[in-house]
Amino acid sequence: MTEVITPTFEDLFKSPEIANTVIAKLWGELENDGTLAWIKEQLKIESSFKSEDAYPGQGLVVTGYEDDDKAENLQRQTLSEEFVDKTLQAWLFYLLILNHPERLKALFAQSEQEFQPLEAVKHPVFTLAEQNGEAIVISDLRLTATGSGGSEKPRVHRTELHKSGLFVSYRRSDRDFRPPDSISNQQKPPYNQGRKQARNVIVGAANPEVTGSQMALATLAQSHCLVCIPRDGYFSDIQRQVDLVHKTHDWFVMSPVLKGKNEDEKNQLIQFWQHNLIGVLEADAKKALVRANALYEAGVRTFRIYSPEPSSSPLHTLKALRVLEKEKSWEPIEIFVGQVVDVQQGIDLEEAGANALYFGIGGGGRCITGEVAGLTIDWPQLVWSLRGKIGIPMIVEGGANDHLAASMAVGATGIGTAGKFAGTIETPGGYLFLVDQDGEMFKYYGGEASKRMRIMANRFGPLDYILHIEGRTRRKELRHRNHMSATLLQVLHEIHEGIVASLVFQNTERVASFQAKAPYSLRRVSVSNRESSATH
Repeated sequence: MTEVITPTFEDLFKSPEIANTVIAKLWGELENDGTLAWIKEQLKIESSFKSEDAYPGQGLVVTGYEDDDKAENLQRQTLSEEFVDKTLQAWLFYLLILNHPERLKALFAQSEQEFQPLEAVKHPVFTLAEQNGEAIVISDLRLTATGSGGSEKPRVHRTELHKSGLFVSYRRSDRDFRPPDSISNQQKPPYNQGRKQARNVIVGAANPEVTGSQMALATLAQSHCLVCIPRDGYFSDIQRQVDLVHKTHDWFVMSPVLKGKNEDEKNQLIQFWQHNLIGVLEADAKKALVRANALYEAGVRTFRIYSPEPSSSPLHTLKALRVLEKEKSWEPIEIFVGQVVDVQQGIDLEEAGANALYFGIGGGGRCITGEVAGLTIDWPQLVWSLRGKIGIPMIVEGGANDHLAASMAVGATGIGTAGKFAGTIETPGGYLFLVDQDGEMFKYYGGEASKRMRIMANRFGPLDYILHIEGRTRRKELRHRNHMSATLLQVLHEIHEGIVASLVFQNTERVASFQAKAPYSLRRVSVSNRESSATH
């Protein structure tokens, strides 16, 4: 079966004839050895209208609290077998592309490198905003094209950028990034450099409506993206979150990507995929340690301490988790912490052993925390301010995936993504969709603090009221128009196209070099400039 992916990356990526031949050959093998039947059976289980039938996945659940007065009367419809087969064939194609030997070579090479810390940059946009007390939101920013280099600089080709993987190492450097006047003479906690592993720029967010199924988690992890195992909704139950991990591992073992590989190659890939799964934890140390211990036993080695509210709890929980790691003689774990709200918090978290930081409150497609609390969505200024002060990756959420170039130029190494992946067969509900009065097929997509999600977690207040609503629920239609396939991998490819284009117009070949160069190309755009960018 080794010959299945013998075409070069460029041939497989650009030649329909070669790609169709490879997919047909692999499809036949998957039919013959039972893998395809297993995949369809797992999809069938997820395509349930009741949560308990989809366990440990979420299924296509309607709670009656969808901000939609017609929700309870909606019909349900299963995609045709022909449609599902065509979608799975697209899923196979992208998995093969994302795990092509030439791309894996780039992944493993980048994994041997340390993360390249971002240098501090002065820019009038941020300087003036600080002086005038203004907030910069990511939609304010664009880049100018640059990098012609006269006759000495050849163009960067898109296919080569896709092949290079858009990877960033997550392994910390040994350098000390504390400011000169810091309390560096104090006793530091045990140093954790993190794992030798590069990841994609795109990070799957902690939203159960997207990553609340084992197929979605496995698909993103196999794409070399970090992806969060959610703890909201039904997954507030530790056992269900743990079982979701186990089921995701089953998908790894059954992956079509492993066909034709020897045992060492299989084990290396599975290990990389497993380390892309992020177990989401509470910011409360007592609760977090219980959940972390259960997830570790299930094979999770990467964790995210998640708290949108400002407090010292994330720092205390980080320290407690490092103590637990030492007491139990765990193999080294990676710990990501957020949401960071100020510069000193970011510095303190790195000093205490964080391997990456999360930023962004209330600016996502379904999160209304910023709106409810009257907050500015100003994470770009905070991330910019931490350049040169910390030496670990920064992951941003809250509108960043609508402004990829500016987000990376500001300093984002990871860009959290959720809603763009909704409405696909990998997400909860599988190939079962709701149908409205116009015949449109869709799935619901609610914020983590929406009524819908709180009902799933059984979080009622007095008199069965639902309190602290900070999220909306909307519809996400089935992606099938204009040559679109209903797999989240085509969405991921579209996002990759945007990142690739950003690198092309800065004439850079790596994400790290883009982040060093692009800050000088940042501009704050006018209203008319925004309008003109959408006219062509």
